[in-house]
Formats: sequence, C-alpha cells, structure tokens
Amino acid sequence: FLIDDITSVEFHSVSEVYDITVSDNHTFIAQDILTHNCPFYQENAAPVGEPCLVEVTIAEYWTNKYMEDLDINPNSISELHTLSRLVEISILENRLTMYMSIHNPDLTMDVITAVDDNGNEIYNKASSIAFEQRERLDKSKLKILESLSATREKKMKLQINAGAAVNQSSHLLNIKDS
Repeated sequence: FLIDDITSVEFHSVSEVYDITVSDNHTFIAQDILTHNCPFYQENAAPVGEPCLVEVTIAEYWTNKYMEDLDINPNSISELHTLSRLVEISILENRLTMYMSIHNPDLTMDVITAVDDNGNEIYNKASSIAFEQRERLDKSKLKILESLSATREKKMKLQINAGAAVNQSSHLLNIKDS
C-alpha cells in the first residue's frame, strides 16, 4: 500500500452527517457509496482509530495472492499501483457479496415504477444496484489485468529485440574475427 501523509486540512463547509446501525450486515450502500462497518465494533473489540481487522486481513491475503500469482515486481511503482487497485477491487467485491447475500440474494430489487389512482406505489423488479456495481468492478479488474499483461508483453518484445541485436552484433564480430 502507498501511504500519503496529510500535510494540511482546510475547512470548506459544514455538512450534515448521520450515524446508523445496520443489523446482521455491516456492509451497505449509502448514496451510491459502498460502505462498511467493522464487525468487531458491535463486539466492542474494534481498535479505535485503526483499520477494520477483517479488511486488513483480506487486504493482506489479496496482496500476497496477487504478488504471487501475477509475479508482481516490488521494485516497480506501476506494478505496485496495479496491485493496490486489484486489492481495493477485491475488498469492494467482498463488501458487495456480503451486502447482496442479505439484501439482494436473487440479484434483483424492487423499484417504484408508478403510483396508482389511490396513491399506492407500484413496484417492478430491477437488477440490483449492488449487482451492477459488482459487474463494473469485474470489468475494471479485467481491464487492469489486460493492461498489466500488455505492458509485460511489450517489455518482453523489447528485451527479445535487444537480445537479437546483441546476438546479431556478436555474430558479425565473430565473422570479422574469422
């Protein structure tokens, strides 16, 4: 993970915020933002001011897994950035999966589509917002992996071409010596 130090904080405006409690599932969508509460908080075991232990463990797992599976070079800032984004996507996918398992197990949700003459709401089924966000994350992950693959392929071609040029000049020197 890359860590940026906060050098200053500037006041912009006052906004109203809310504190909510979500039973069973600590992952929820608020104004199209996928949020998460550490499950240790409910047990009064969450370390105050520290990251959620569950997500730290998940981040560590995915970091190690991607480092190994994708053979990430720890000296390459671009590969570390790619790794960081993949880990972030994996954590968001985990949150979405937990959310959907409780709120949208059939991957749909009820949406108000009209109101009848008596003022009663008429609902229809629609694709779950969480499912759609999960689809976007999958596409994003695929693009990142394709980009990593293309970058590595380009590097390999450059190395092969450089090696061929060295071999060719060595061959010419051998002919000259002969």
